Amino acid sequence: MTSLRNITSADSAILDAARESVLQVGVRRTTATEVARRARVSRMTLYRRFGDVQQLLVTLLTREVEAMLADLAQQTDGLRTGRERVVELALRGVDRLAADPLLGRLVELDPELLLPYLVDRAGTSHHETRAAIAAALAAGHADGSVRPLDETAASWVLVVVLQGFVFAARMLAAETDPVAVRAELRHLLDRYLAP
Repeated sequence: MTSLRNITSADSAILDAARESVLQVGVRRTTATEVARRARVSRMTLYRRFGDVQQLLVTLLTREVEAMLADLAQQTDGLRTGRERVVELALRGVDRLAADPLLGRLVELDPELLLPYLVDRAGTSHHETRAAIAAALAAGHADGSVRPLDETAASWVLVVVLQGFVFAARMLAAETDPVAVRAELRHLLDRYLAP
């Protein structure tokens, strides 16, 4: 299995090919043969680097979330307080994931594949997101902008709350004004964290 820290250009080509396939046909119909063909590598290369298609897709989703988190960290780096950073990371993360074409395709074609990650276990992306939130919470403790709380528990609470907004984005957009929902989420997060 390939670690994201050891991704080569050939691995990136395989991951890009897997992304194209998922966007086109969904997860269930994405095969090793199709991904290898798109990436111009042998199936054995794919298996040697990623183990199987399921692990390839997990690595793909992890890569997408890690890239998003790095981008959001950069965007929110200059904010004045840790609390502002947590709130902005959360809001921008929800916006990005709710509009993400890969996640949207997964919800549209293969939603049952997400269920275990919503009710049974946390995946790598959950852990990466929780760590980013926990770091911002720690900064908020240090500058006094976040109330005393258990950073581990609070960061998991925030992950679960935020994923609800990500997966309910279409329903919320159909039922109410998304701008008003975002304002309410901002208020919810800010008041939850305030001293």
